[in-house]
Amino acid sequence: KLYPPAQGWDGITFIVVFDKKRTREEEVVKIDSDPKTSSSSGSSDKVGDLIILGLNYKATEDDVKQYFKQYGEIKTCEIKKDYSGNSRGFGFVSFVNDESAKRVMSETYHNILGRKCEVRIPKRTEPE
Repeated sequence: KLYPPAQGWDGITFIVVFDKKRTREEEVVKIDSDPKTSSSSGSSDKVGDLIILGLNYKATEDDVKQYFKQYGEIKTCEIKKDYSGNSRGFGFVSFVNDESAKRVMSETYHNILGRKCEVRIPKRTEPE
């Protein structure tokens, strides 16, 4: 819990540092325990959905597929683009099974076309 200082917030800067390793482990545990991503739940439309951050702006969907196929069979791959068709530097990949997603998540960073990319579970906007 964070309590306000006696002199107030004016002119005070707080820096919060999260342990990247611990955060990565929590995301992997979330994959293991989330009933939506469990293969036994019968709901295969959400299995393996991951967001790729920090993509090279010249990367194509084929480049991303080529990289991630080493982890398992890819169901879908999409790079988000702006209104003029240029890459926005992030995209999504989903796998046929969640074991492939777990293998991807076990690595902190991925080098795609010479750029260090981070892969995470996307934050859902719909209520659970």
